[in-house]
Amino acid sequence: MFESYSLRKLFVMLKLEDFLEKERLSDLLSVATYGNGWPAIQVESYSKEDDDRCIEDVWADELLAGKSLSLYDMYDDDERGYSINLNSIKRGLAIMRENYPIDWENLVNENEDLETGDVFLQCTVFGEVIYG
Repeated sequence: MFESYSLRKLFVMLKLEDFLEKERLSDLLSVATYGNGWPAIQVESYSKEDDDRCIEDVWADELLAGKSLSLYDMYDDDERGYSINLNSIKRGLAIMRENYPIDWENLVNENEDLETGDVFLQCTVFGEVIYG
């Protein structure tokens, strides 16, 4: 019972903004894309030759600077692209908290895996999980 109460208290205390710090955001994007088959993220201004940061840190820095990232669904024959920014990430986290509580709990407890990251990214891009 104590563990359940403690988890609920933590669940309520955390705010969406707690996930929007550079290290946490970089980790989320890394978990969401590493080994995941559908998303490809591009940053127009990034050149590995000029930058020694890992790509996830570049993505986080771009987002925190108010920029958007281009994301492509590699399985979409229309090659339709999507754009994500801090507002869409906030929306995706809110959707995740409301509609995918097990994945949200894993995120809160820093116990996320590829599935958690995928749910996060799909909620951010599509507003729901469309790839089961």
